[in-house]
Amino acid sequence: MCPPGTDQTTRGPQRWHLLAPKLEQIFQPFQHQGWGERKFSDISLSDLENTTFAFSKLARLNVTSSGVGDGPIHSGRTLAPIEDLPAELLGLINKELCKTDILALGSCSQTLWTHALHHIAADNRKFTAPWAGTPVIFTGSYLTSLPTAVCELFPGLKQEESEYDKRNRFPGMGRGCPANGMAPARRWNWNAVGSYETTDEKTCYDTWRNSLSTVPGLDTKTMGRLHGDLDKVFHVDVDGRWFLRNLILKEFVKLDVSGTYSPGELQVDVAGSPWLSLDMALLLRTRWSTPGTQSYEKKGEEKGVWAGHCFDVVKDQPDGEDWRDTTVSVRDAARVIVSKKEQTGRRRERRIRTPRT
Repeated sequence: MCPPGTDQTTRGPQRWHLLAPKLEQIFQPFQHQGWGERKFSDISLSDLENTTFAFSKLARLNVTSSGVGDGPIHSGRTLAPIEDLPAELLGLINKELCKTDILALGSCSQTLWTHALHHIAADNRKFTAPWAGTPVIFTGSYLTSLPTAVCELFPGLKQEESEYDKRNRFPGMGRGCPANGMAPARRWNWNAVGSYETTDEKTCYDTWRNSLSTVPGLDTKTMGRLHGDLDKVFHVDVDGRWFLRNLILKEFVKLDVSGTYSPGELQVDVAGSPWLSLDMALLLRTRWSTPGTQSYEKKGEEKGVWAGHCFDVVKDQPDGEDWRDTTVSVRDAARVIVSKKEQTGRRRERRIRTPRT
């Protein structure tokens, strides 16, 4: 995107980012070529068929582990002085250590390993569903406005928008006209993308397992036992029916979840639609931008009805008259995008195959 002071944003490919404005965090659900297209409909839906970033950030898992495990191989020796310390003091020590050091200290004995596992289990509970209940929006760099839900988070932004409209020199050319300068909403997005903390798809489970591999001096057998204990701490039953909830509109989408809560082994789809992942469904509903001059999307389709809303993913079906099942409407809206993409692909293929005369 262009720096503040100029507005030539639409001269380059549109860039998409998932933002959590209240947390000032940003996530890029795609990294490889193909997502920098001008038209959102050109994005390959297959890119997100097997990703689970939405589930890892929104699912309220039932974390009940007590932190008990097999631990390192028992040495048969008497307790060292540090092992005799009260649990409260060992807990304070672990809070001051990095993950690798906590695991290294714990691997010294079964007693210290038990305390380490209690610390890890508490860490898991603390960082479960880090984006649940916070506003989320999937922004494209062409945007010239923001949804009401986001503007309400930043009262000053609404005033800037009003002042921008009053000084608009070329109102007939629209907010995206370079001669009118960068719209406050686009400037806000530019600043957010550049300043928010970057987060990734890794879960608490991933970071602790990766840290364990950096502990020096562990033999293969001990490493296997400790990995097994970590698996027990983070084990949670995820198979079955889950529900994506829009906490603002009181709407929910049924989800089919299968596999285990491990990297690359979890599948989360909209119920009855294995072609539509939770990730893509969330992006379609929360996207917000403005079509480029070459886009064939109809006006309004680029603005998701859930942009800026708050979500979570839960195991129990929402009950009560105020909750509405929107599974079918979410599926049908996504199907329109899929159909457009397939039609565009066929037209491009015909053009490539048709020889010029």
